[in-house]
Amino acid sequence: MLFLSLSLFAIYLLYLIYEYTHNEHLKKSFSNIILVNGIRGKTSTALQIDSLLRENGFRVFTKTTGDEPVILDCNHNRSIIKRKGQANINEQLSVIKKAHAQKAQILIIECMAIDPDLQHVLQHRIVKSDRLVMTNIRPDHIPEMGKNLDEIAYALSRTIPANGFVYTADCRYLDSFQVIANQRNAKLCYVEDAEFNTYKLAHKLCEDLILEHHPNQRIESTYFNPVESKKYIIKNGQNKNITFVNLFSVNDPVSTKYWIDYYLSESNHYIHKYLVYNNRADRLGRIRLYSDTHDIFNLFDKLFICGENTYLAHKIFIKSFSIEIVREKNLSFLHDLEENSIIFGIGNIKGEAYAFIEGLNSGDTHE
Repeated sequence: MLFLSLSLFAIYLLYLIYEYTHNEHLKKSFSNIILVNGIRGKTSTALQIDSLLRENGFRVFTKTTGDEPVILDCNHNRSIIKRKGQANINEQLSVIKKAHAQKAQILIIECMAIDPDLQHVLQHRIVKSDRLVMTNIRPDHIPEMGKNLDEIAYALSRTIPANGFVYTADCRYLDSFQVIANQRNAKLCYVEDAEFNTYKLAHKLCEDLILEHHPNQRIESTYFNPVESKKYIIKNGQNKNITFVNLFSVNDPVSTKYWIDYYLSESNHYIHKYLVYNNRADRLGRIRLYSDTHDIFNLFDKLFICGENTYLAHKIFIKSFSIEIVREKNLSFLHDLEENSIIFGIGNIKGEAYAFIEGLNSGDTHE
């Protein structure tokens, strides 16, 4: 029995060594590997980088893990990764194999791990990117990534590549990022005015990469738009227009406040202003984050709560805000709102909110 156990362990160990060695060999076929990390905007940033590099003639293979894990292959095909069970960072091994099989020049991977130790393993053992994009530092995934912003920033900095490049738009932690970059012989690039509009962050990375490969090539960047489309015009029961702004994927109060201010500043014709918070049972800590953000909620006439465990969300929010708070089974109530209303969807995208946005994208017009 002992001999059998030792034999199986030896076989498994040999398999791990082979898998590691094979993965290292496959990665040598890529000109560059880009890891996109941060708290907000990872998926959109990865897609912007993908689009710009394709537009400039590169064979690009991209894997994102936003609302759902998606692959964009070198032939512009989009496929959803079907997982059996929980997400596992070893998923990236199969992504690397597929990208190699398609002879990709550039591999773009959105960081899928939240735990700081897993992020470190993902970068330094599996992916080993030569370019890291750090979108921003935000108060989210507490306590998984840390108890405060300083700990979250440190957790993210652990993915800085050795002998590579780091692109960030968050100026608050530049000094600490620079220390770690120096330790790893990495170059830190700060991109101004890109903390919320990450297209500038994506553009700077792509500009450097394109000029590195093709010094005399004029950079094409017609894809980029400074504001990601979030606003929809929907009809109420009287066939009157209502404005809906999708911030379900924004998730943290700082970014949420930025986009609310942005869209409210566009027009002053809105008579009624509402919020709808879509709750997830496994993201209860996010309720606490938002419950401390009075400068968001006090701008509105009413807060609607839908999704999972709305009772608990209502119980917490009602202690924090003086505005009217209403629990709803789903988002169909939006069609009962008055003309000249604007409503912002916040909190979480999964579940009820995801189905609603899919419906809007397949039917109602949006801007």
